[in-house]
Amino acid sequence: MSFLARVSYTSNGSTPTFSFSFPYIALSHIKAFVDGNEDTNITFPTPSQVTLSSTPTSGAVVTIQRITPTDLRLTDFQDGSVLTSSDLDQSADQNFYIAQETKDEVASNLSVNASNVYDAGNRRIINVANPVNAQDAVTKHYLENTWLSTSDKANINTLAPYSSQIGLLGVASVINDMDILGTSTNVANIATVASNITDVNSFANRYRITATNPTTSLDAGDLAFVTGDSVLKYYDGSSWKTLNTTEADITSIVAGTGLSGGGTSGDITISVDSSTHLASNTTSDLAEGTNLYYTDARFDTRLGTKSTSDLTEGSNLYYTDARADARVNAQTGSNLSLSNKTTSDLAEGTNLYYTDARVDTYVSGGSLSAIDVAGNAQIDGNLVVDGDLTISGTQTIVNTETINLADNQIVLNSNFTGSSPTENGGIEVERGTQTNKTLIWDESNDKWTVGSETFVAGTFEGNLTGNVTGTVSSISNHDTDSLSEGSSNLYYTSARANSDFDTRLGTKSTSDLSEGSNLYYTDARFDTRLATKSTSNLSEGSNLYYTNARADARVNLQTGSNLDLSNKSTSDLSEGTNLYYTDARFDTRLGTKDTDNLAEGSSNLYYTDARFDTRLGTKDTDNLSEGSSNLYFTDARADARINLQTGSNLSLSNKSTSDLSEGSNLYYTDERVDDRVNGLLTAGSNITLTYNDAGNSLTIAATDNSIPFAIALG
Repeated sequence: MSFLARVSYTSNGSTPTFSFSFPYIALSHIKAFVDGNEDTNITFPTPSQVTLSSTPTSGAVVTIQRITPTDLRLTDFQDGSVLTSSDLDQSADQNFYIAQETKDEVASNLSVNASNVYDAGNRRIINVANPVNAQDAVTKHYLENTWLSTSDKANINTLAPYSSQIGLLGVASVINDMDILGTSTNVANIATVASNITDVNSFANRYRITATNPTTSLDAGDLAFVTGDSVLKYYDGSSWKTLNTTEADITSIVAGTGLSGGGTSGDITISVDSSTHLASNTTSDLAEGTNLYYTDARFDTRLGTKSTSDLTEGSNLYYTDARADARVNAQTGSNLSLSNKTTSDLAEGTNLYYTDARVDTYVSGGSLSAIDVAGNAQIDGNLVVDGDLTISGTQTIVNTETINLADNQIVLNSNFTGSSPTENGGIEVERGTQTNKTLIWDESNDKWTVGSETFVAGTFEGNLTGNVTGTVSSISNHDTDSLSEGSSNLYYTSARANSDFDTRLGTKSTSDLSEGSNLYYTDARFDTRLATKSTSNLSEGSNLYYTNARADARVNLQTGSNLDLSNKSTSDLSEGTNLYYTDARFDTRLGTKDTDNLAEGSSNLYYTDARFDTRLGTKDTDNLSEGSSNLYFTDARADARINLQTGSNLSLSNKSTSDLSEGSNLYYTDERVDDRVNGLLTAGSNITLTYNDAGNSLTIAATDNSIPFAIALG
């Protein structure tokens, strides 16, 4: 920002002399300030230079400023004295310089800029009180020493070295991941992990996967899967030991429920109690495993993926053309039905069909072939012409009040045989002394015209060029291809629907979808359905049903190496190359996988565009509730909208602000500008502001009578 009576420098720490270019009345009016403190011992090596009493430090702000006295007049005119140009100039210069210095003072203060916000001009604001209300300004001291606690500042300092990592959290993919983590289910799961973090960390420290034996943070009982050896080891407190996965001794066999026998040595026999075989049980006694039981819902889901191509033809035969032809050929006698037939479907027999040619042939064989009249002919009675009537001449006058023509199309200008017609054709209505009216085909424009007359129609069909006056009752013959897409109510596209559906679906579960005719699964419904079934209703597949013969054969195998382990668990069997499941192993393995590695099941299907399109094809707008912004079309809404778009309201091209009533966004007026300027100006010391609203003037004047200074704006 430039000033009229001051100049500022940033000290380089080596020079005490600074220049200025503004004029002054006396050197005593030139002042110097270092970082806001006046240096009262300055000297003037030249009329336009100031030397400070000492060299300011590097970076200090040095200001050279003219301060013309405002408390006394430098020139006092007396009655009868001689007026000189120097006296007049000095008096005028004093007022002029004070005005410049006042302008500089106003410009250097905190003021409202053209954007209607306060602008400090890139300067510090000092001596600011602590905030009280919500919108008060906050100082650096208040923020660092009052609002931020000691722990807050410590936390900020802790995070400072990780600012680049924190910045990565702002990228779209991370924000999307955090949105997923932010769902109530994931938050609850994370909270559960957090509440057990000690146990999680303890497990992570106790079990490791490394290429070689770990050498640090060793405790007795630690486990490590050493990938270099492909073995699981444990630490016994002094060294790593390999778990023996190839040898195990069974010291006794105990018969479990439904079995008898057992022993501790030699050959051991286990027998199945005859009272406990599966013949007395049903599938109600067998928990569902990977081979799922039948349910109506599962059947419906599976059936939805099939067609008649997947079902072998039984006694109910499929349709074929050959079968249809054979069936049609059987439609004779009482089976014959012509209710859906016409003469086009029935070949002509001895009873001939009507044709024009046959009628012409029949008529031409009659006795009356021509009437030859040399002069005028008058027929007082009715004339019936059974054949064609040809009239040769230049004019035909029909003096009848009513004409009934069976012909559905009248040909005008029928004697034209060329390729470039020039004669207009149409109908003219005789209106006596009034101007006749016409409906004419205009050959020059290739259009029908009624001249300048109004054409009234109950319904108009076809393309329309020009303005529409009145109400359009229906746009049923149009579609969205006829209407350009706007900026807010967008048309449906697959991409938009897929995006909106994916976004919306990501926030939903079956809890958000009301149950319809396709019922949700419940244990009660399953139990009710299952109670009506037995194994007799389910064909035997690869999972075989129980029979005594199968049970006996299986029991006979349960000796020696095949000995039953039904009363054993993995606790009795040392881990070998086939590793046991652990959460850590699962998490590690899962971290390398995605949905491409998991085969799709029969019920929880993966999303595909094809499935979405198929599902969407069964829906219409009746299945989607209307939102608050993109409203559905209704005749009432269309009529209301169309009613606005008529007459002078149709286009704003011939409008201006004169046609638009003023709302909350006010129009410009000189009066409003005057009031705004008056509200922004504040009178300073020995200055008064007088605003004459009616006279459209603002007067700025000095209150000290010794200063003949006044500025009138208006």
